[in-house]
Amino acid sequence: MRVIIQALGDIPGSWQDTLFDYDGQPTNDPAKGMPLEKWPDNRPLRDLVYNIYDQPENGVARTGRVRPEHPVWDKNENIPYPPCFSDMAWKPKATKIDNVYLHGYDDGTGELLEAMPKISETEAALLYDLLSKIFVYDAQKRISAEEVLSHPWFHMG
Repeated sequence: MRVIIQALGDIPGSWQDTLFDYDGQPTNDPAKGMPLEKWPDNRPLRDLVYNIYDQPENGVARTGRVRPEHPVWDKNENIPYPPCFSDMAWKPKATKIDNVYLHGYDDGTGELLEAMPKISETEAALLYDLLSKIFVYDAQKRISAEEVLSHPWFHMG
């Protein structure tokens, strides 16, 4: 729930006294829940969307450096998804940065991710517009399923 608040902003006033359990579900039982403690930092939805990574051309991003190899535990982890899925999703672990595949998070991951392209400004703007209309606390102000499906983000070419 705290991550949602970081992205969407403060919860409505009528929810302020709500207790939440360990899984973020509302509860009336004080033995199972507690009020939310607000985290000091924010991660606005707009910032999250505009920093989504995109698949680099040919699955390779280049910085011009040679990096130490990482052990591969599963021989299939660096194989891209089959072509029938490649238009829908890409596999970060099948992406090479210089001479190494993305493998997970460690001390050098931030530097590797700096080399990755981001989704286009147009796609980010459309996706942010869509998500900001979906992720609304007040259900009466949320867009309908029909409006979601007709949103321009779903019709990008």
